[in-house]
Amino acid sequence: MSVTRKEMLARAADELRAAGVEIPERTAQWIFQHVTGFSTAEVLLRPDEPVADVHTDAFLALIARRAKREPLQYVLNEAEFCGAIFRVDGRVLIPRPETELLVERGRAYLAERMTSEKSIAVLDIGTGSGAIAVSLARAARELQLHCACDVRIVASDLSQSALDVARVNAERLGVASMITFVQASYADGELLRALAPFALILSNPPYIPQVNAADLQPEVAHFEPHLALFGGADGLDAYRAIVGGCADLLSAAYLVAFEVGIGQADAVTKLGGSVFARADVEVLRDEQGIERVVAFRASEARR
Repeated sequence: MSVTRKEMLARAADELRAAGVEIPERTAQWIFQHVTGFSTAEVLLRPDEPVADVHTDAFLALIARRAKREPLQYVLNEAEFCGAIFRVDGRVLIPRPETELLVERGRAYLAERMTSEKSIAVLDIGTGSGAIAVSLARAARELQLHCACDVRIVASDLSQSALDVARVNAERLGVASMITFVQASYADGELLRALAPFALILSNPPYIPQVNAADLQPEVAHFEPHLALFGGADGLDAYRAIVGGCADLLSAAYLVAFEVGIGQADAVTKLGGSVFARADVEVLRDEQGIERVVAFRASEARR
């Protein structure tokens, strides 16, 4: 006997609830729609329709993965960021909404500089899924409708598998020709120096202190790549490495902006003090009022 949509969704929600998954009913519906391609209206307005066997098998397999607390974005193989859908899996960190603030700051800087420059080089350090680099490329493409500035973006990551994901996203979203992918450790590497100088450097580096690992949700601790999560004992190792290598990468006028963890803005500002000694410092808060982005801006060489 065929199982109806309503019955299938109810059983899946019960399984997810028992596993401690938040909003189990809505999650079950999202996964069902992903598998079937049905709209929300089709699911809700025709609850007694039987579910095809091919959909049942695929749906139950994805529900089982989510019940093991695998992140929904990995289960669906996609995440929304800056108005676009990015492919994601366990090779890369899931893009977070708060990182959009970093992209917005970078876009504003590009909009300001592109009107008076022939070309601008941008570096995204630790690109992961390519969310920042690809989003900036899409923004630059829009801005180019009003000016002739050429924007070249370099996306670097220590992980080659992460770069593979980033390249797929750049191709899917039509900006691959604007981005060069480089395997490099933070701001280090001959190839990065060969592609310098950069007027805009952005980074969302790993910043969770190792001591906080036990406090993370299973979705994060057990599934997201630790290389992209943990920043050493105090969470600041990546910032030290990036700041230390930036001196050889900057153009005369520049903006360097970092996403930071809760309570890290002051420490990152101090770390940047030596390399960006004469730069103006901006600290931007996210929608929750948390200091989320630290930016160093100089209008001339300040090393």
